Amino acid sequence: MLAVGLVIGQPFTVVGACTIQSEFTAVWRDEPTNCPEIDLADANLAGAFLRDSNFSGADLSGANLSGADLRFADFVDATLDGADLSEANLYGATFREARLIAARFDDANMTGTNLQNADLSDASLRSVDASWIELDNSVAANIDMQGAELSRARFYRTRLPGADLSNVELTNSTMIRVDMSGGALRDAMIINTDVYASNFSQAQLSGMRVYGSEFRRTNFSGAVLTDVTVSGTLLMGSDFSGYEEYGASADFRGATIRASVFDDGDFSHANVADTQTFAVGFRRANLQHADFSGAELIRASFTDADLRSAQFADADLSGSNLDGALLHNADLTDANLTGAELIGADLTGAVLEGANLTDALFSERMRPQGDGSR
Repeated sequence: MLAVGLVIGQPFTVVGACTIQSEFTAVWRDEPTNCPEIDLADANLAGAFLRDSNFSGADLSGANLSGADLRFADFVDATLDGADLSEANLYGATFREARLIAARFDDANMTGTNLQNADLSDASLRSVDASWIELDNSVAANIDMQGAELSRARFYRTRLPGADLSNVELTNSTMIRVDMSGGALRDAMIINTDVYASNFSQAQLSGMRVYGSEFRRTNFSGAVLTDVTVSGTLLMGSDFSGYEEYGASADFRGATIRASVFDDGDFSHANVADTQTFAVGFRRANLQHADFSGAELIRASFTDADLRSAQFADADLSGSNLDGALLHNADLTDANLTGAELIGADLTGAVLEGANLTDALFSERMRPQGDGSR
């Protein structure tokens, strides 16, 4: 194996014409370093100036590239397992189809870095600036991206099971058919981001803040969503159930949700107790056995929703629309239904003991009689 050491202030020869220079001697080089398929395993290239360099197919496993200038460098099909690229400048660098297993990128500048079809399993990208990063078709199981800046990032068919993206800022980004099952987005900030047909089942999402985003046909089965804040967001056709498969459903306890849409979603057995919502839509949603006990559901829309055996004890449903809702055996004990619309709702077997029905609207045939409501 070739041993390579960097001497600050002078260039050194690696193999033949392949020369790597320090940032102090190579700033004005006419030609970039060209080292395709070279063996630089365990090489010490810390702080090296390698802008526009070609390391395609090279073996840099275990190499120290910390603090190196690697802007626009080519690492296509290279092997960098266990390499240290912390604090490196990787602006515009390409790692397509590269092996980066357990590589370290902490605090690196990864703006515009291309990681398509790369293997980043167990890699660490803590606190990286990864604006415009591309991770299409990459494998990144158990990757650690805590605190990363992910503005205009692209994830397409990215496999991220067990990934930790806690405290990231994900803005103006796209996630399509991403698998992040069992991962974490604790305390993440998500703004103007589009997510489609992705998998967040069993993910830890507590404290996540989501604004102006879309999560369509996304799987949140068994996810922990306690204390999340969601505003101005579309989550249509998404799945928050998973009771049979995972033994537990999505947990929204303590969440704050405003002006958001969950139409056509599946909340069966979900725990939405003690949440605070305003003007949230659950139209045509499956809410069987969902627990909304003590929740604020002011001006919510449950039009044509399936609420069989749902729990609404002590919930505030004032001004809500339950037209056409199926409320068989639902528990509305002590619920506040002031001004609620229940025209066409089916209340067969529903419990309304102590419920406040002031100014509530019913069809004549469904109006409660002698049930203890007020």
